[in-house]
Amino acid sequence: ERLVSQFGSQIATSADSKEEEHEELMSADGSCVRIMTIHASKGLQAPIVIIPEVQQFDLKKKILNGFCSENGERVLNLNGDALKNQIEKAELEAETRRLIYVAVTRAEYRCEIFEEQVPSLIERKLATHTVWHDLLSYSSLPFRESCEGLSEDYYIRPPLDLKESIPQVAKVDPAWQVISYSALTSNMNSDLEQTVQDHDEDTFDDPTDKINLKVFSPYTISGGTGFGNIMHSYFETADFNSSMEDCRKAAEKLTEQIKIPDIENIDDYTMAYGKWLHGIFNTPIADWQGGSFRLAEIPECDRLMELEFCCSLDEFSTGRISEIIEEYTSAEFGQIKYPDNWAKSLPGGILNGFIDMVFRRNGKYYIVDWKTNRLGYRAEDYAPEKLGAAMVHSMYFVQYLLYIVALVRHLRRYCGGVFGKAEYEQLIGGVYYFFIRGMSPSAPGRGVFRSRPSWETVCELEEILCLKM
Repeated sequence: ERLVSQFGSQIATSADSKEEEHEELMSADGSCVRIMTIHASKGLQAPIVIIPEVQQFDLKKKILNGFCSENGERVLNLNGDALKNQIEKAELEAETRRLIYVAVTRAEYRCEIFEEQVPSLIERKLATHTVWHDLLSYSSLPFRESCEGLSEDYYIRPPLDLKESIPQVAKVDPAWQVISYSALTSNMNSDLEQTVQDHDEDTFDDPTDKINLKVFSPYTISGGTGFGNIMHSYFETADFNSSMEDCRKAAEKLTEQIKIPDIENIDDYTMAYGKWLHGIFNTPIADWQGGSFRLAEIPECDRLMELEFCCSLDEFSTGRISEIIEEYTSAEFGQIKYPDNWAKSLPGGILNGFIDMVFRRNGKYYIVDWKTNRLGYRAEDYAPEKLGAAMVHSMYFVQYLLYIVALVRHLRRYCGGVFGKAEYEQLIGGVYYFFIRGMSPSAPGRGVFRSRPSWETVCELEEILCLKM
């Protein structure tokens, strides 16, 4: 009943709003499965493309479209002339070949093509043998290799019989899983941890009834994971050395994406938004050598955005993790009370995650995580001495300790397999968590959490996880 109601709402929606909604969904979830016609797929690409029912071409209906004469006019073959029939079929075959070529070339890595039984042998031969044989003759080598061992007539996979069980080629422990920071800290319940989110969480009293939301302020602008995702995407491609004007132009696009209603003056709003962005890149940030730097000083060649790591790991206990890091966390944050359901045994699997940014400065590597969390509605809510509470509240220390272990393993591969304490001291600079709402050139240190765990802590954590690249 709900599906019928939703379908009725979609029909009632205008075509423009449907297209806009579709674009929003596509941009918000790049890993989703997209279903579209071949015509709609033009200009797009996907890692894996599946083409089902490739022979569904109704020749009789196509023939009524006629064909192009030598002078370019459209001609209908109403009397069934044999020569014209032949021309029509040749045109249809050429169109089919073009469409199939478009569909196949949408795939970046793999293309799966499935055959469907069609009643007409002529249609089958036209839609498969002739088209696919010709297409195959000038297709790239990877495509031809993917067709090896298939029917010489079709070069495509036979129909799928969903009733037949697929043979099991490997037995996987159902408890084995992909593990990340979010997976480790999800469903926590204690005074410190109610929910864990990676981007933006509003956990403080909301006084927005006393604040003018129509005027830009980094403390009041939007909230939730939507805003976090938009800002993360921006930082991923942004020029950190952008001028104030370039930041203002970027702010215009971000304002459109966030869809903030009833802005009093859009020019003033985007100007203030752009000034904030420019300020983030130009805020003085303290290092561990007694100096400071600005993000604007880090060239693109020394930045690696969205570094993904994927390591296999053996069985381990989260309780053992807290024991290993207790000395470090006590010195950094004081005594931590873990949620009751924190300690659990995991059978192993794959440790996976994405580091927002790794940058290199003076020969050292630093980890950065952008945080759009709203810690309050005043500048003092983002003071350095208050950031530790936010880090504990969301257990971000677990996140960055895993990140450091992953970075160490990554660098070890480029150090001839050797990476001990000496290499750690030489190459690892530390971790920065930028709570961007509080960052400003006029208040160095505000909104910036930094830490550098000892080699012993990182080494022990790596050992209990038994990671393998």
